[in-house]
Amino acid sequence: MDRNTLALDAIGVSTRAAASWPTSTPWLIFRNAQWSPRLIDRRRFDNWQTAGAQDMFERANQRARQILERHQAPALPAEAEAVIQEILEERAAARG
Repeated sequence: MDRNTLALDAIGVSTRAAASWPTSTPWLIFRNAQWSPRLIDRRRFDNWQTAGAQDMFERANQRARQILERHQAPALPAEAEAVIQEILEERAAARG
């Protein structure tokens, strides 16, 4: 934490001077520090209903399915593939 993140200088700014905030350091810090959740719907109730009234479970389920559909697992190193193949061959031989 420092003077910029605490916005000590900006706190004393008058309302008229606050119009310059969108380009000031405190404004940029505040804008970047705001967390915008992906699953929480912050719309007004009537707008939420109009948009389909999707609840948190439905949004989480939809997001999980998107992640599973789009995820590309990185390839295993050749050494790991070799060890796995060796284990599978040993198991197959043990079964007879």
